[in-house]
Amino acid sequence: AKRFREGEGLAFTLGTEEAIADLSIPQQFVGWLKGKNGRQILDIEARSGARIAIDQSSKDMGFSKVVITGPPAGVQVASDAINDELRRVMDRDKHDQASAPLLGEQVEEVQIPQKYVGWLKGSQGSQLKEMETKTGAQIRIDQSTRDQGFSLAQLTGTP
Repeated sequence: AKRFREGEGLAFTLGTEEAIADLSIPQQFVGWLKGKNGRQILDIEARSGARIAIDQSSKDMGFSKVVITGPPAGVQVASDAINDELRRVMDRDKHDQASAPLLGEQVEEVQIPQKYVGWLKGSQGSQLKEMETKTGAQIRIDQSTRDQGFSLAQLTGTP
């Protein structure tokens, strides 16, 4: 079978009707993508008919590789679902905003035991939104250290 690439990260193997998509995702979102007991991946696999594997060999560099295989249409559905959800989560967590403080602002980093992160965030981030509204501070939770038993909360605002 002969492989060729179509678009970024999407390869098709001719004669087998098998497609492969490689996506790089920030390491702190790997746990989210897996979901509790792998449910998030299982859900996307069920909806798309594609198979999803996560290669974390590059996690020390801040990202992991998601490999999606299956029928071309299913791979596209799974890839789109992962990208759409990542964009939503990154927007919600203000991941892509510059973290440099403005003049007069301070940045504090606080270690949060992992078992309290869900409570701190609240349903769909409601707790964080409420704290940001009441304090005027921006709060970002970095869960890339979750395997070590904690996450880092970065608070940016005026004293």
